[in-house]
Amino acid sequence: MAEAFTQTLEAIAALAQKHPDYQFEMIHNWTQQIQSGQSTPADWVQEVTRQWQAMPDARRDICQQIFEQSLLRAKQATYQPVNALDAFLERYLYGIQDEQVIQKSLVSKTLKQIDDSQRRSQTAPIRPPQPGPSPGGLTPRAGRTNPLPPTTRLPEA
Repeated sequence: MAEAFTQTLEAIAALAQKHPDYQFEMIHNWTQQIQSGQSTPADWVQEVTRQWQAMPDARRDICQQIFEQSLLRAKQATYQPVNALDAFLERYLYGIQDEQVIQKSLVSKTLKQIDDSQRRSQTAPIRPPQPGPSPGGLTPRAGRTNPLPPTTRLPEA
């Protein structure tokens, strides 16, 4: 398990050096040390692995998932298709129809925009109904909130 996490960190470090202007989602504060030159990739991998090993197992799993997800998104965002077939595969994998999105390596950004717009539409605030005149234009008298006529009681048997 530690080996898999270390490999993920090494891949992140390599990608951070190759694309110094890319901001890794979720782990930007961690990768900033490499991209700014404050730490060498090998030292960074050792330090993060040391901190990771000090955590309980359940938290290690979560941390590893976060770093792996960030690496996946970074690979998507920085990937350049090698030919037309590879670009087709990229469009097919991510459901993106626009060829320019693939050619300009905007897959991750486009997927994030789609996800954000879907979230906004699902969580759109529901507006309360506007107060208006009651049916028939009548308003109840003060103290009487039920505009319906009272019901007659049937005698008890």
